[in-house]
Amino acid sequence: MPVVQRALEDLRACRSDEDAHKRLEAAFAPVGTLPGFSFDTKALDQLISNDSFLPFQPEETRKLLMSLSTRLNTMGRNSATLAAGRSFLTSDATQPGPLTPQSTDQIVEAIKAGAIPSPEMVRKRQLVVPLAEACKDNTLLNEFYTWEDMAYFHIIMGQLAADRVRADLEALPLGQEPRDDAFRALKQNARLLDDAAERIVDALLADPRTRGHLVRFGLL
Repeated sequence: MPVVQRALEDLRACRSDEDAHKRLEAAFAPVGTLPGFSFDTKALDQLISNDSFLPFQPEETRKLLMSLSTRLNTMGRNSATLAAGRSFLTSDATQPGPLTPQSTDQIVEAIKAGAIPSPEMVRKRQLVVPLAEACKDNTLLNEFYTWEDMAYFHIIMGQLAADRVRADLEALPLGQEPRDDAFRALKQNARLLDDAAERIVDALLADPRTRGHLVRFGLL
């Protein structure tokens, strides 16, 4: 997100120096990739639907598990709906550049190493108009704003989901640490989601604009 927001601030200020040009083109890779998330609920759904587990679930436990499954699946669908039909970098101010020299094997290895999988790995997008013109391109600006809004939405919703998962798991009347693989997988997924969301949110809280977005999403 900081890469995109630095480029957006350059556009808003109509900066036209070489560094601003580099920052803008560096933001094309993340902006060309839609932010989103999905939840792996296989273990949870197994607990709810497998007849072998039902005799060991008190009514309150079953209600909590079903509520949690519904919540996570709904959030996953909302994320997909938000991204459906959206595309970015459609402005005539940008165009795909020459074919990159990377082989498909090199691209796969780069993704495994943490690179953002995007069309930028095949042809890097380039700015083809002066920055003084690009900063007045409403299509380009609105695409950056929309991407930023979607990124904030998913980060905030991810944190809320992590909090809800933790609260629901703590409320389960287990009495002892469960031994079956399905429960262990469910707890592991919750811990991974919680850890990732907390790291992202901690970084965002240093940004003074975060509060404005929280208000905008009705969370404050």
